[in-house]
Amino acid sequence: MRLLQELQRRNVFRVVIGYVVSCWLIAQVADLVLEAIGAPEWVMQSILLMLALGFPVVVFFSWVYEVTPEGIKREAEIDRSQSITHITGRRLDKAIMVMLILALGYFIWESRFSGRESVQDFHSADGPMETTANGSEKPSVADESGKNAVRSIAVLPFVNMSSDEEQEYFSDGLTEEILNRLSQLPELRVPGRTSSFKYKGQNLDLREIAAELGVAYVLEGSVRRSGERMRITAQLIHADDGTHLWSQSYDRKIDDIFRTQDEIAEQVATSLDVMLDESARHKMRSVGVPSLEAFIAYQKGWKIFVDGHAAKDMMGELRRANEYFEEATELYPGFGDAWYWQADYYHHILMDDPSRSREELSRAAQRNLELLTAAAENAPTARQKAFSELTRVLFSDDWTGIRTYLQRAVDAQTCTRPNWSELLGPFGLGDQLVRLSDKYMACEGGLRSGAGYNRRIEALLLTGRRTEALEMANEAIEQLGQSDGTHFLRAWTLLALGSVEEAVAESAMMSRGLKRAGHWPAIANLMAGNIEFASELADEFLHDSEALFNSKLTLLKFMGRQQEVEALAAEIDEHPAGHLILAGAHLDCLCGPMFDLDVTPNFKARLQEGGLIWPPETIIDPAAVKE
Repeated sequence: MRLLQELQRRNVFRVVIGYVVSCWLIAQVADLVLEAIGAPEWVMQSILLMLALGFPVVVFFSWVYEVTPEGIKREAEIDRSQSITHITGRRLDKAIMVMLILALGYFIWESRFSGRESVQDFHSADGPMETTANGSEKPSVADESGKNAVRSIAVLPFVNMSSDEEQEYFSDGLTEEILNRLSQLPELRVPGRTSSFKYKGQNLDLREIAAELGVAYVLEGSVRRSGERMRITAQLIHADDGTHLWSQSYDRKIDDIFRTQDEIAEQVATSLDVMLDESARHKMRSVGVPSLEAFIAYQKGWKIFVDGHAAKDMMGELRRANEYFEEATELYPGFGDAWYWQADYYHHILMDDPSRSREELSRAAQRNLELLTAAAENAPTARQKAFSELTRVLFSDDWTGIRTYLQRAVDAQTCTRPNWSELLGPFGLGDQLVRLSDKYMACEGGLRSGAGYNRRIEALLLTGRRTEALEMANEAIEQLGQSDGTHFLRAWTLLALGSVEEAVAESAMMSRGLKRAGHWPAIANLMAGNIEFASELADEFLHDSEALFNSKLTLLKFMGRQQEVEALAAEIDEHPAGHLILAGAHLDCLCGPMFDLDVTPNFKARLQEGGLIWPPETIIDPAAVKE
């Protein structure tokens, strides 16, 4: 009892309270400033360590020393009758009151106005820290109106707040995993990764982003990883007025990443009034990747994969990407996406590289089917299974049931498109491609890439909607800018409409020597009667060793060199996946039947197995070429 009285007399309790409150204030302000300037983790850790080490020193000095009018003296040297600890105590009380007011003010500012997390649950080091961003009742999603769809949400890339740039893969993977979980709920429309990641690193107004994506809500956040700990913040924002519906922060061990992803996705869904039963929760959790190392390896591969498709050495970059995808599947054999995207490298060998030997092509075909089979077997969702199975059947030597496989892919709830499915369009399946495109546009809030516009224009041309196709080609130039790809789309569409002179002018803006579309300037000039210039362009293209087989077939068809068309088609038909190249030639040409089916027995067998329509419709007529 005497000890407590002495501690009180010497103001030790007051000093401890003042020190703890001041340390809290210092830590909060330091965290705010250091996060804003992107300081390394060790700076904050050093500040906290110094504050913690200072505590026993402060307690010791408050017990041993006393402040007197003559300065600081040892308590043992002071006459009790001359002590002024009661005056010092009153001063300390005032200082503590000031610090508490400052702490309360900071607390209110942070919880109401900063958009950061505000109330920390110190009872559990691994528990969540939760805040509501405003004091008003959470608005109901059902009250939303206007052009933005109700329960539509974009998941923007979480910002990497760590000093280590390698952690960018971790934050990107976290974003994708949350996006994948939310996209499993039929009540939500969630634009895919390609659309959302377009805004990575851009300081744009959320209302502008939401308007472009056609969503009512945006989820954004940040990730800071240090050693075996991580701090994740997430906030759900109503795009129209910037209201924070929900925000939360998680300070946890890195091993808890998968549980945290589940919690964030479920909290977001609940905040958007989506009823989550056990079936819905299982569906969301089933798409997760339960291996952190596989998770990061896949993200590294994916970045190389995406960038590689625009690189000069595309095949070299895809090989590099596959090294990471292979690592991901070794670490987690159930990683369906990693299996699926490995196959893309072999798709390009089979479809785009005429210089390969027959032996190389056969090996590539075998490996491709192995990867696609593994992708289908390990697909965590009906969408991924439908896409993997459709792609596997397309590359196989048996198209039995292919209409059913395509229908499953069309019916799957998704914001993506199955690879290569457009090659079936000319054979009576154009309507399904329109449905795929409609769903993609509705989900993404529009078209976001050259590939998206390409698929849409193909579908419109195949279903006789040529004027709409031209409008879409004009939009592609407006949205994506002038490029070889957008000029090709417009020239191609103009030829389908019979506007030959305009097509010639448009194709003149394309670069010469293009591997994929370089034959169309020659065709446009042939149709306009510019024979000499067209022959020059055609000769240049046909002698290019990198020009694609299907492009050469199209050019020869419009040049009227039918015997060469038949011979080249027969040669292609003997290749592994030759049937797909021939299907692609018909999509490229849009010129009706290019050759007699009897010269391509494998292609003929695939069409018959699939119950597909032959001959395809003529949209751009080679007979219109002027002599």
